[in-house]
Amino acid sequence: MRPFLSTLLLLPLGLEAQVLNGSFENNGQAELGGWAINCDCSNTTSSSDVPGGTGDWSLQMDASSLECFCLMPDMNHQPLPWLPAGTWTLSGWIKGVGPQGMDGSRVMVQYGTNSFNPMLLATIGTIDSVWAFREQTFEVPVGTDPDSLFMVLIADGTPEWITPHTVHFDDLRLDQSTGISDGDALILQRHPNPATDQLWVDLPESPRSITAVDPSGRRISLPTFQHNGRTLEVDLSSVPPGICVLLLNTASGVVPVRFIKA
Repeated sequence: MRPFLSTLLLLPLGLEAQVLNGSFENNGQAELGGWAINCDCSNTTSSSDVPGGTGDWSLQMDASSLECFCLMPDMNHQPLPWLPAGTWTLSGWIKGVGPQGMDGSRVMVQYGTNSFNPMLLATIGTIDSVWAFREQTFEVPVGTDPDSLFMVLIADGTPEWITPHTVHFDDLRLDQSTGISDGDALILQRHPNPATDQLWVDLPESPRSITAVDPSGRRISLPTFQHNGRTLEVDLSSVPPGICVLLLNTASGVVPVRFIKA
């Protein structure tokens, strides 16, 4: 179950999650509140089609034909007036319409909705007809007007004869690192993501110890791991499902690695 208002996730790491109803549900009940659903041809509704570990409901939108195109400010969106300047990570689960479609589905953070060319700060998306977790780190420039920041949901056009016509979104988040660097997505490769019981990380040095930070902020020591060459294998069997962070204690310092535990 996910609360209607995503609470401040105050981890010791300094991560914050403040998207209003990014999981599209309220105490296990379908809920689209917090979002401006303005695109008439998107036929936006709640769906019980969800990725594992995220809750009971997702948001479903039609992948409309090319004749239907919603311009700003009529996109389905959420204002982000609380988003200050700094480094952020946009993440979420997305399900597209399949490789035969156009660009599938996208989530965007952008500056301004009253023009044809708003400034795009971040975008995540997929064309695959299966759930995929996506994330991107981006910068909100100093001096950006907070009242012109928005998260926008896009179901790109696809020919009418292609099915299925629906795309889905779930567990959309914006996270900021105020403590240690959150740049692992740019530096370290890890797989699989989402992970079940094992996670492999490309790491040039063997860690002294490993700690996981689970979705509730609890720290879990992970003593079972192996390092061979550049490959670190970590046992995740004791980590609960959700968005987590590995803290790799190395001779060079603490290295954070974000991952999803399925």
